[in-house]
Amino acid sequence: MEALLKVTKSSDSSEEPLIPHSPAQYPPSVQRISVIEDEQSEAHLSSPEDVLRILKSKTPTSTLLEALKFLDPASLENGDFNILIPSSLGAQILHALITTTICDHWASLGMEHGPESSYQLPSSQTPQAILLRCVKSPSGMGTLLAYLRSLLPSQTPPQGKTSSSEKGLLIQDALSLLSRLLSPSDLIFHLLTDIRRFIDNEVRKQLLWQETISLLASGKVLSISAESLGYAELSVETSPHLWISNGKLYAAWLGKNISSMASQFSIDDDQAWKYLGAFVSRSLSIGQTDRVVDEILHCLLFQKGRPSTENFINLLKFLRQHDQKRILESILRCLERAYLVNLLENEDKIADASISNVSIILSLITRDVVIMKETLKNWLISGIGGGINSVHMRRSLLATFASDPESLSQIFTKSIDIFGDKLSIKHSPIPAQEANAQVILLTAGYLKRLEITDLCSLVQASSYLSAISNRLGAASTRSRFLGMIVGTSLSKLTDKPETRMKFDLAEMESDEASWFLRLSDTQDRVRTITDLEPPHTLSLTETVKERALNIKHEKMQEPSAKPTASKILPLEDSDESNDDGLIPYQKPDADASDSDEDPTLIQRSKPTPPVYIRDIVTYLRDIDNYDRYILGISTAPSLIRRKSGFGSELDEHIRDLALTLTSLHDKYNIPKFQEYRLQSLTTLIVARPLVLGPWIANAFFHIDLSQSQRSSLLVALGLGARELAGYREEDSKAMGLPQVSADASFPSQRLPSRLEVQYDPASKHTPTEAISRNIARNSLEPLALNAADTLSGPNALKVRKFSSRMEVEKKKHEQQQQRRAKSIPKDLHKILFEAFFRPLTSGFSLMVYSTSSYNGNNPFFSPHLLSLFIQTINLVISTIGPSSVNQLTITSDVLTLLMSLHNSAAATEPTVLSAILSLFLAVLDINIASGSSGEELLVNEFAEQVMEMREWVGGIFERTPKGDDQVRMLAAGIMVKLGEVMNRYQGRLFGINAEFSF
Repeated sequence: MEALLKVTKSSDSSEEPLIPHSPAQYPPSVQRISVIEDEQSEAHLSSPEDVLRILKSKTPTSTLLEALKFLDPASLENGDFNILIPSSLGAQILHALITTTICDHWASLGMEHGPESSYQLPSSQTPQAILLRCVKSPSGMGTLLAYLRSLLPSQTPPQGKTSSSEKGLLIQDALSLLSRLLSPSDLIFHLLTDIRRFIDNEVRKQLLWQETISLLASGKVLSISAESLGYAELSVETSPHLWISNGKLYAAWLGKNISSMASQFSIDDDQAWKYLGAFVSRSLSIGQTDRVVDEILHCLLFQKGRPSTENFINLLKFLRQHDQKRILESILRCLERAYLVNLLENEDKIADASISNVSIILSLITRDVVIMKETLKNWLISGIGGGINSVHMRRSLLATFASDPESLSQIFTKSIDIFGDKLSIKHSPIPAQEANAQVILLTAGYLKRLEITDLCSLVQASSYLSAISNRLGAASTRSRFLGMIVGTSLSKLTDKPETRMKFDLAEMESDEASWFLRLSDTQDRVRTITDLEPPHTLSLTETVKERALNIKHEKMQEPSAKPTASKILPLEDSDESNDDGLIPYQKPDADASDSDEDPTLIQRSKPTPPVYIRDIVTYLRDIDNYDRYILGISTAPSLIRRKSGFGSELDEHIRDLALTLTSLHDKYNIPKFQEYRLQSLTTLIVARPLVLGPWIANAFFHIDLSQSQRSSLLVALGLGARELAGYREEDSKAMGLPQVSADASFPSQRLPSRLEVQYDPASKHTPTEAISRNIARNSLEPLALNAADTLSGPNALKVRKFSSRMEVEKKKHEQQQQRRAKSIPKDLHKILFEAFFRPLTSGFSLMVYSTSSYNGNNPFFSPHLLSLFIQTINLVISTIGPSSVNQLTITSDVLTLLMSLHNSAAATEPTVLSAILSLFLAVLDINIASGSSGEELLVNEFAEQVMEMREWVGGIFERTPKGDDQVRMLAAGIMVKLGEVMNRYQGRLFGINAEFSF
């Protein structure tokens, strides 16, 4: 018996463990006890049945290597068993191979060779490479995923408990095998090549390819890997298998594989393109369409030489129409991020190069794919859809039709029909109407320069004349303005100078009107594909790779110089009598909270506070360096405030800084992190409101942000508007910010910031909600005082007590108003309207207009975010106040917003209901404060909306229980104010209480 078994202690990878299932229980540093079975190690393999028998008999490593070489698809000869072809025997071998290898041998297979990255090459003969080639098939990947799924618990364990150590190590090994199996960027191409080469039956080919699609393109790998990573006790940030469980990284891998397949297929191989089209269609369903399309564009179009341009166009032809539209929308978003991201604002400078680059790619699509061409025309005509958010993208799209007079005439005619439709004028969002006007002006300029189509006949048509007439008679000032712009511009193109249409109004002399009128003179040219310039932004894969290299370099970097110890020199006391006058002091009591730091932990190279805006951006992006990160977030508000009026540094980096502040995460649980970020955003908005206001509104609706990040943007907008109007001190009191007092040092011990927030009742409300409540209270307070005065008895029996305190308070209030008036800008109403109110209301109306009627999964209709949005609008219009130039537009937009929300499902939430009532009360207040003109505006222009809202508020008051005092108080205040407005209006009609002054 002793001759048969040799027991040794060794870590050699060629030896078999004593207990086959136990190696996973030991850490890698522990020596393994191996058993060498001499008889089986010399066994000869002649058939796949022998391989299956050996794998089931717990074979040693040496015999396993022989079995792997027997199964290696790279060394097949005619008549040999091919494990890549599905069969019952092959399925059994794959199951035994995966379970046996992962349990017993994966940790030792090829460890001396390092991770295998090119296992598909036949020249690679390491054990790991051979094993990976054996399981590189739909059956092998399915077996591996099934095995990985079997290791997961059937039920989620309680919080704080993880899976057993043995299963955790097995899951790690399975994830390691899966990540290395999927690592090549041409894996899917080789899978399809093997299927078409080894399978003769067309039906079996289809079935195998559908199985491949269900495994790789449907998200099955992604979901199982993400679930397994949590049970494997691996760090999410440092795990090398992170990419197969991360949606963005996995989508980038899919894009690279799709690009590899498209670049290697022949244009005439229709069957291969059909297979690829089916795979791409399924890849769009994992929720990362933009990532997949971005990687495809980068690999096929943005590379030097661009040899795969025709392959990219051919790929689009083999997609279904629905998938073509989805990919087209993603292409527009990717191109806008790549070329037009810095051109979102309406600037005077013309970015011809960027627009030309976008138009080159779009011209390729519209030239060969008919459905995409028609889709682009429909998006241009309607003014919404497709993610077309800027005039530069519309210029790029129209440039692709510059040489097609028929398409230009069709776009112009249908755009005019929508532009003059009365229902569209009344109900379409203002951004959609502005986009429609821009398309009309740009198209008219192209038609005029072509001189093939008679633009004069199009302008003299009845549809155009009725459109201008309906626009000039619209109730909305913005709709009338757009009508005047289109009429003036087209009259300039078609009429003689003496008969041109002209409006002598102040708004037609503004910079915005001049910008609109210049659109008809804009001409963008489409160059050839050889002139396409790659975008300056890195692809996702390069960015991730560069970041990983930077982190690795920072970890491996050694200090440049070792700290030198100070040299101790002996001191010679020449005269001891000089110390007689020194009075010795007693040693102070030990203080545990003020003990010395450990000298070994002291960091000598601490970062210095930033002095430039670009330094702030660098500090905030360095999230791996705690000291730099916390120093940047804490000093950002003060530095931004100092730089706001000094030089152009803030203007040069304002967008990068705003984007960095918006995307910050509290990685280190920094005290007052949210306060620092909110102060920085607010200070940035106050410094440049006309730039940051529209940018933040655009980021709120169009950038992929979390709920907390969107909430921070809304709060920053509200506080920025209030600070611009000089309400900073009043808002600080309303928000309950701590004031410095004599007893500020008591108590001496305080809770940490994150715990103090949970026990502080004032922190349960957002700053915007606190200020909104204060505004509503100030509006309803006169009604309550008047009611109390009426109930206290007749005025003849009341005695007034005079006091000097009232005069003192009055003078104090006047001084505060004067001080506030000095700090606010002169054009405050214009800034608040153009930078805050219009971007928010336009973006929300466009979002509601372009989405489906069911908004259950819409993140903007979540109760917290929707109530915060309504409260922000409330703050802005309350800050603008009465008697504004844009009061008609403000009232119209607010009532339109209320009409779209008051009957929605979200309005049943208590927080949303209170916010809607507060906003309705605020719009009533600014019109009542404007005098009789504002009240007549409510009664005459908006009677239908006001009466419908009044009936709804009355129903709310009746249905609300008596315990909800806030909602009942707001509803009652609205009913009373509307009753007073109607009584005063009726009195003016009948001449009652009319006053005359001479």
